Amino acid sequence: MKKILCIILSLITVFSLAGCSNTGENRIKDVKIDYGESELFSQKDREAGVELILAEIKTWKGVKTLHSVRYAGDSDSLEEKWYDEHEEVMVFYSDFKTVKSSSKAGAFNTDAEYTDWNWIVGKKSDGQWELLTWGY
Repeated sequence: MKKILCIILSLITVFSLAGCSNTGENRIKDVKIDYGESELFSQKDREAGVELILAEIKTWKGVKTLHSVRYAGDSDSLEEKWYDEHEEVMVFYSDFKTVKSSSKAGAFNTDAEYTDWNWIVGKKSDGQWELLTWGY
């Protein structure tokens, strides 16, 4: 009887924890991506910027759900052109919701919606895009 009870309790624990996963892939599922229009950057450039952002957010345990990522536009990007001496700079915004657990939220407020989170992506001299900074 003890063995059956242990098996049942083990199964209950496993199934209850199955819904608690907050892997990077789950955080970026069903994200609305808006590459916008640009006279400065190609679609390929903007896609490279979004890929860098998605890769970074996958590592953030404090983000429960990423809602959207969008290109901020040419005028916002031109305003940041001076940044870190990069010749080309793109600006993006994102919206996301954080986790409820304070132990996993890190520097974020728990169970909060963040909107217009700023991302700056710059092109290195070798032609590769890199994530320069993010935040408000």
